[in-house]
Amino acid sequence: VAIDRFTGGAKAGALFDEKVITQKNVINFEILVNQNAYEIDNIKTAFEKDKVQYAFEKTLADICTGMLPLGGGVMRGHGCFTGKVFRNGVEVTNEQ
Repeated sequence: VAIDRFTGGAKAGALFDEKVITQKNVINFEILVNQNAYEIDNIKTAFEKDKVQYAFEKTLADICTGMLPLGGGVMRGHGCFTGKVFRNGVEVTNEQ
């Protein structure tokens, strides 16, 4: 980080630079998860593995509903997405 000697703060663009991009076309993402990804050393029961999968799917659902923005400028409304989450071809976006 480069420090501005007059303000004492970080210089603009010294650490990173961000630009807003807009996309009017639909972009589809397909995330394939290997079931072994839910196999964590300290998780031993199927119930615990289901909880990990459920947490991951709820995180994706939060992204799809705009509750979890990603990227820079999120306080200005950037980084909000819409979409749906499917598990084995069945939608689980709004599943409780």
